[in-house]
Amino acid sequence: MRPVFLSYFLFFAGLVSFSQEVTVPYANNHMLFSHKDSAYLISGDSIFNVSQNPWKARAHKLELLAYHFVSNDSVAYLVSRANGIVYGFDGLEFNRLDQSFDHRSQYGMYPFIKDGNLHTFGGYGLFTFKNIITRFNLLSKETELVESLSEPTDAPRGMSETIAHYNKDVLYVANGNVAFKNFENIKRNLALNETWAFHFKDKKWRFLGETVKELLGYGHYISNFKSGNLYLLNNEFIQLDFENNKRYRYAIKNEYDPFAIALIAYNQKQDGFYILKRKTKHIRFLEFIKSADLLGEKSTVGPIYKPSMLLEILVGGVLLLLTFIGVYIKKTKKTIVEKVISKRVKIEKTLSDKEKEILHLLLNNPKEYVGFRELLLLFDQNYSYDSLKKKLREHLDSLDQKLMKALGSKNSVMEERKSINDARNKEVKIKS
Repeated sequence: MRPVFLSYFLFFAGLVSFSQEVTVPYANNHMLFSHKDSAYLISGDSIFNVSQNPWKARAHKLELLAYHFVSNDSVAYLVSRANGIVYGFDGLEFNRLDQSFDHRSQYGMYPFIKDGNLHTFGGYGLFTFKNIITRFNLLSKETELVESLSEPTDAPRGMSETIAHYNKDVLYVANGNVAFKNFENIKRNLALNETWAFHFKDKKWRFLGETVKELLGYGHYISNFKSGNLYLLNNEFIQLDFENNKRYRYAIKNEYDPFAIALIAYNQKQDGFYILKRKTKHIRFLEFIKSADLLGEKSTVGPIYKPSMLLEILVGGVLLLLTFIGVYIKKTKKTIVEKVISKRVKIEKTLSDKEKEILHLLLNNPKEYVGFRELLLLFDQNYSYDSLKKKLREHLDSLDQKLMKALGSKNSVMEERKSINDARNKEVKIKS
């Protein structure tokens, strides 16, 4: 490690004066963050204070893992990307705080600080998506679960890469991935377009409404911005006020290309952004831009979500209208899919977790068949292909039997066929 660190130090220490754009040597672990008065860049085995002139470098002595950095005015934490390993940061050194290991169970989690303690929400790992909230206990030096008093049906699904924000004892989460998007050229977008709030005071989740489609996607989360947290989402700088359900957008000055941004961090003292830009696959530039030179006028562009109360009124009105119509005319016979949807809550109480996931995929677009290859992703990929097929068959048969019982049917409610595009792959759906 010493030769690498020395080469980096000589490179950056050789800078006579601060440059607006500095070439950064290639590394597979670049990390850019700001804490108190300074901004820092991790590259290779070194950490650089890029707010000083010339840059000051030192060995960070971290294991070469991916990390999240989160801080406020008093404390700062560095946590492994999938949770477990936790460091404190004092502006000079990283100090190991935990007595644990890399959990590898919460990739894509959202880290935040509450009452001076590191917390996280969600993430993906060990073949499951999480809706858990964790807290790092400084006394036991272990990560522990935060209790939720909400029933599973009254809480968000497990998700990763959420748009999230913690403020005034409430955690807000919007969207989030709930399934893989690609597998052997099979693509399916299963982003969950819902907004939820967890109130730490009563330890309960509340559904706020359906997230607007403009927020579908995942981008850069910029913490500690002067007027609230900022997001670079779909190549736009967006600010979200969850408390008042308002969404703001900043105009981008000087035709700056946000697509070139690989990493970005805001420094409050300098009121500007440190930006690591992509030049080529292996070349990056670091530059500093004053916020006044990057961000233009702030404008209100709409809500974050459609309030659930309005949705409930609309749905209730439709149901009430259908009830009155049903008094005077005979109902048309429901399809099998409609019967399953109408009894879904009751049915899911009888299903295993895997059966619930299969049912969700089948009902996500009930007119379309779902390929077996996609369903195999729901199971532990350490099994052999034959074992995976066997497990899938057992769960499909069990789900079919439970659906038949719930609907009072003597015949199978599922239909299978060979894929039109690839006869080697079977497909399944619930009968129309």
